[in-house]
Formats: sequence, C-alpha cells, structure tokens
Amino acid sequence: MLKIDMHVHSNHSFDGLMSVDDILRKVRKLGLDGVAIADHNSFAGSLEAMAKADGLIIIPAVEYSTDCGHMLAFFVCSDAKGILRQKNGKYNFFEVAKLVKSQGGLLFAAHPYKGRKNFPPEALHLVDGLEVFNSRCVVRHQTSNNMAQRKVQEAGKGFCAGSDAHTPKELGNACRFFDLPPKAGLENIKKALAETSGSYFGKFSPLSCYCRSDLLARRKRDGFAGLVKGCLRFAAGLLIDAKYILSRQNKDLKTGKIYEI
Repeated sequence: MLKIDMHVHSNHSFDGLMSVDDILRKVRKLGLDGVAIADHNSFAGSLEAMAKADGLIIIPAVEYSTDCGHMLAFFVCSDAKGILRQKNGKYNFFEVAKLVKSQGGLLFAAHPYKGRKNFPPEALHLVDGLEVFNSRCVVRHQTSNNMAQRKVQEAGKGFCAGSDAHTPKELGNACRFFDLPPKAGLENIKKALAETSGSYFGKFSPLSCYCRSDLLARRKRDGFAGLVKGCLRFAAGLLIDAKYILSRQNKDLKTGKIYEI
C-alpha cells in the first residue's frame, strides 16, 4: 500500500515556507512513500524534488491558478511559462487543460468547492478528478471537502487527497492510498489515480498555518502594511484553532481518519 500526499508547496511558491530538502526529509520521517510538490504555477519544486528523490516517489505536478479555480496538474513535464499567457494573474482553464493533456498529464480540481457552492460544469467535464480532502479546508470549509467527495461519486471521477502544506506542521495531514507495491512506477500510479474508488486519509491543519503562509505572501506583496494585516490574521487564526480543538465536535478530523470511496 502506497501513501502519497498529493498536494504540497515548497518555497518555489510565493507563500511556501519549506525548501524541497525540508519536504523530502519530513516525508521520510512520516513514513510516506511519496509526495506531489505542486507549486503555484511553477514546476521548479517538482523538478528539484525528482533530482533529489533518492528512492521516494515524486509525482511531477503544478498547481495552476485559472479562471475556473485552482487546478492540480499531475504527471506533467513543465509548467505553462512561455507557453500560455495569464490575464489578471490567472490562466485560461481550457488552455491549461489542453496543455496538460498534451503532456500526457492528469488534471484535478484543487479544493473545488472552497468558497463556492457550484463547480463550473464545463470544467467538471474536462477534469480527470477532484481533490476530495484538503487539510486546509477543515477548520472553516470542511463542507467543501464533503461536497467534493459527493461530486466524485455522482460524476464518476478520480480523486486525490492532499495536505496543501505550506509549512512543515501540515505535511502528511492528508494522503491518497494506492493499492500498489513500493516499486509500482509512475505509470501504474497514474492509472490508479484515475480510478473512481479507493481510500484516503484526512486530518485538519491548523488555521494558524494558513495564516502564517498568508503573512509571507502579504509581506512580499504589500510590504509593511501587508505584514501588519498578516500578523492580525495569524493571531485570529490561533484563537480560532484553540476554539476548534477544544470543541467536542469533529473528533475524527482532529485525530485523522481513513475514508473510503
């Protein structure tokens, strides 16, 4: 049985707080078999990880910002730089889908229902699957994870689960299980990822971790004003985390649970 965290960010993302070396070290410590480093609009993290894998399974990946939401491109060989153009910081979804298919990759919608009740039908038709558990969605948006799982079952799509880790504390909080031997190879994992049934593990990531990476992004973008706002959000995140952890609800999400589809 392989355990792979399918959604992790390195410092090749504008808001990532882990180097690739940090990620690979933590993946080994956690006993995971592999990881998909899917940096924002960048293939650099995956490329570096593949060169340093030393026995770990590295799923080559990118997380694209598109006009239909964030998309995880798996088993690709590059990003869209120099190929596609962005408009207002986002790529055209249909152009991204075409590029990913041309590279023989799979396209999955990341946290597809976070902050919205509907996922664009035209996008659902073209994606290979949905992210059914994102650890960063639990504290405020666990309903969105539940909606994604239901949609996978309704639409007969593949599924993935990932921590969406930007900090070490989050890594491994969600992962997809693959009923495959350790040396199965990427092609077999790719086939298994497209399957519509299987299992995954999910656990919440503290909101303060999100606020910490958000602080970094705001500082880079807005300078001192962004730093102040980011610090306030981080403090609020600590308070919300404390309330969530102390509540008697969602015990499974606090300790982690294996889910079946």
